[in-house]
Amino acid sequence: MPRGLENIICYTHPQDPNPQSLSGLRPVAVTPIPSLICEDLVFEWAYNKISNSLDIQQFGNIRATSTSYYLMSFLDFIHSHLDKRNTSLAVAFVHFRKGFDLVDHTVVINKAIKLGLPPHLTEWLADFLTERQAARYQNYTSSFQQLICGVPQGTKMGPLSFL
Repeated sequence: MPRGLENIICYTHPQDPNPQSLSGLRPVAVTPIPSLICEDLVFEWAYNKISNSLDIQQFGNIRATSTSYYLMSFLDFIHSHLDKRNTSLAVAFVHFRKGFDLVDHTVVINKAIKLGLPPHLTEWLADFLTERQAARYQNYTSSFQQLICGVPQGTKMGPLSFL
């Protein structure tokens, strides 16, 4: 992808009419069309390469599944264990707040290598994750920043990086 075509600019959009803090602003990403087309092609290629290596208990961000499927599987697990005599069950729920913002690029790249993604796709993924995001607020646009964590908002490759 030629430099500049993969760049994303995030605009701020208030969640309420008079936001009192930064948490009251929601980022909205605008990605150039050529970047979206290229990403779509690379996503299909990468997904096909790694899909056989994914955990069968992975429900989020997988085609033909959803977190609803996970909830049904989880409830089935709970009910089948509680039907047994002298059985107890402990459950811990964890919420990863701002999960997409905190994805470590090094971990994503190492996992891509471990899953057998070809070197040229791994290099593309590394480039995709870094040096491509700027923020715009009113009439001011920041410079594009070297990012060490997080995935670009509103992309197909973002959720794929969690796999």
